[in-house]
Amino acid sequence: MAAEVTRRAVERWLLDHGFVELPGKKTSHRQFERHGTKITLPGHGPQALTKKHAALIVRQLVGAGFDRTQLLHELKG
Repeated sequence: MAAEVTRRAVERWLLDHGFVELPGKKTSHRQFERHGTKITLPGHGPQALTKKHAALIVRQLVGAGFDRTQLLHELKG
């Protein structure tokens, strides 16, 4: 499903849709929040997200009210 979804694409999408990056802590993970929905992206490792991680992010965003089909189209470029 989401083999070609990258961390940078998700980060760009989140910022373009009103999410705000939260201040970092001791981990390298990056957190974004909007209206109580918090998305965590890994800060290290390969740029491409695993299918599992991408699916979890998509599921969370769909639960927050975004359209699944449009979301996948935008994230995959």
